[in-house]
Amino acid sequence: MAKLLNSGDRVEVTPGLKIRIDGHLISVRESG
Repeated sequence: MAKLLNSGDRVEVTPGLKIRIDGHLISVRESG
C-alpha cells in the first residue's frame, strides 16, 4: 500500500513505517 502524492515531491508511505520523500528514505521508528 504505497500512497503517491503529486505535489512536486514524491511521498511514499510504506507499511514498514518508512517514508520516502524526494528519494530520501526516512524511518518513522527513528523519528519517534
